[in-house]
Amino acid sequence: MSIGYSTAIIPQRLTNFLSKNQNIPFGGCAAHMYFAFCFGPSACLILAMLVYDRHAAICTLLYFSLVMSWRLCLQLALASWLSRIPMATIQTAMMFTLPFCGHNLTYHFFCDNPLFLELVCTDSFMIEVYSVTMIVIILMLPFEIIAYYNRIFITILKMSSTEGRHKAFSTCSSHFIVISLFFGAYGEWIRHGKLQEFLGAEG
Repeated sequence: MSIGYSTAIIPQRLTNFLSKNQNIPFGGCAAHMYFAFCFGPSACLILAMLVYDRHAAICTLLYFSLVMSWRLCLQLALASWLSRIPMATIQTAMMFTLPFCGHNLTYHFFCDNPLFLELVCTDSFMIEVYSVTMIVIILMLPFEIIAYYNRIFITILKMSSTEGRHKAFSTCSSHFIVISLFFGAYGEWIRHGKLQEFLGAEG
C-alpha cells in the first residue's frame, strides 16, 4: 500500500523536475487523486489491523492460531484493500463532476483536495463534508492503536521472565516504530494547518 501511494505521487513529481511542462492533464489528475484516495487510507487500515495481530500474539498467545486464522488474516487484508475502492471512486467522481471556472491553475505538484476545491465555482459543501468525514475516520485509528498497545505493554510488564519480555518487545517494536512514523506524518499535516485549510476551503 505504501508503494502504491508513493507511486501515485512520485512519478508526476519527477516529471515536473525533468520537464519544462508543469501541467497535469485533467484525466491524469483524476487518476492521481483516485489512487491517492485508494492507497493512502488503505495503508492506515492495514497498520491498524496489524496491531490486532500483535495484540493476539502477546495477550492471547495460547489461542493465537485460533484468534488469527489464515481466513481471518485474508478477510482483514481484503477488507482494507477492497473497502477503499468504492469510497475512492465516489470521492473522485464527486470531485470531478463539479463545475470549474477561471484559469484552472493551481501551484502544486499533485492534485490535493483543498487546492482542487479552489478551482470549483459552485457550492462544494457536500464533497467537503464527505472528505472531512473520511479524514476524521482515519485520524481515529491512532487512538484505537494506542488502546491496543496499552494492553500489550501492560501484558508485557506483567511477564515474570526477562527473556519473555524481550521477545514480546521484539515482536511489536518494528510495527510500533512504523506506526509512529506513519501517523506522526499525519500529526505534522494537522499541525501545519492543512486540516484547517481544508475546513476553510470554499467552492
